[in-house]
Amino acid sequence: MDCLRADHLGCLGYLGNTTPNLDSLAKKGILFSQAISNGGNTVSAFPAILTSSYSRMHHLRESGDLPHGWLFLSETRKSIAEILKSNGYNTAAFLSNPWVSSFFHYNRGFDDFYDKTSNSLSKAEIFRGFGLAYKILDSFRVGHALYSILKGSKGNADRARIINDKAISWLKEHSGNFFLWLHYMDAHEPYIPLESTISERLKAVRLFRKSKDPQFSKHNLRILVDLYDREIKYVDREIGILLNRISKMGLLENTYIILTSDHGQQFMEHGIIGHGYLYDEVVRVPLMISGPGIPPNTLIQKQVCLLDLSPTILDLLNIPKAASFQGETFLPKIFSEKKQEEGVIIEGIPFKHQGKTLSRFCLRTEKWKYILLLNENYEQVDAELYDIISDPAEQKNIARREEKIVYKMKLKLLDHIDMEKREQKPQNMREMSKLEFNKENRREIERRLEGLGYI
Repeated sequence: MDCLRADHLGCLGYLGNTTPNLDSLAKKGILFSQAISNGGNTVSAFPAILTSSYSRMHHLRESGDLPHGWLFLSETRKSIAEILKSNGYNTAAFLSNPWVSSFFHYNRGFDDFYDKTSNSLSKAEIFRGFGLAYKILDSFRVGHALYSILKGSKGNADRARIINDKAISWLKEHSGNFFLWLHYMDAHEPYIPLESTISERLKAVRLFRKSKDPQFSKHNLRILVDLYDREIKYVDREIGILLNRISKMGLLENTYIILTSDHGQQFMEHGIIGHGYLYDEVVRVPLMISGPGIPPNTLIQKQVCLLDLSPTILDLLNIPKAASFQGETFLPKIFSEKKQEEGVIIEGIPFKHQGKTLSRFCLRTEKWKYILLLNENYEQVDAELYDIISDPAEQKNIARREEKIVYKMKLKLLDHIDMEKREQKPQNMREMSKLEFNKENRREIERRLEGLGYI
């Protein structure tokens, strides 16, 4: 579930009754209360999820309209889909997030990959039949924006029910072992609940635009969070229907179900609405695993990270870990009594700010959270340190007070950055030089990103 905060699930303490089906799923297996994404947005998080490698091990190209560039998956980093396919699994993905589309090479390893790239509203929908009128509306991007509002969709993204229907149809046509990736965009901004009137949808869009204003009122914030929760509740209901359909097909008992998110969402805890920062409301995500041999009603409070998710899947299936994976299975350590000292490294994509290129890196242990802001020459611009046990909301920056902790954690981050520099091998650079944009697909991707508020 894209953009899903961990603290908006009932099983993790939320009182808003947003996730009854996910809460039920969590009881059937392992629930992780301290699962950490390795990136603050989809672009920086998903390489870790699918290839068990950090985003900077892949290929970033500049794009003028975006706050950060385009990131393409590297061919030198095996994906979990490629590995499972080579081990006899049928592989399929159903999604409509442009950041993880075939345009960015996320279709590698999938027998069937639906990402809506060839099914854009701009090419076929309501205004197309009006000839010149369609072209005028399309040129101003009014056509799809208005259509999306009326339909209750966002950024031309499919709703959860469409994703699930496609997945069920695929399952009915395939037998044997399978790996299925479903990606839901409903909890992503802008929040336009499907079960709402046209007037409510128009108000929701206006509210989304206002949310970019630093002076966003507390009253409007409460409305926005309620819209977010309504979107979560809709996906939760659709997931419940999906699991029921899978159960009726006789597949559920012998299937591992893993639910997680690439990142959460900020609601003014640190002055903005959105994601990309590395505070816990963004990088602490839901994670639950159920299936054969998984003990039910198990709450794990040890810190784990999504870099280790693909190695864990291979461990569950008794398949050797890929040499290119940087993570390790977390199954042995979560049941160990040994105290964990190592931390999770989280990184952001380089971004432009006031004409400068900046990057955020973070090291999070079970007690400390250190965030380092660097310029393009890897020189320190700013640093933050939080004691997340006594200050879980990360409101008191104690970096100046805890100099020894800062020094130790900064060295670990600099070692990580040096490792990434060494990994930029000549063959990777040659691979990057081959990347070419399909101009029509690029325009389509940009249009869809605009609908999600990125442009």
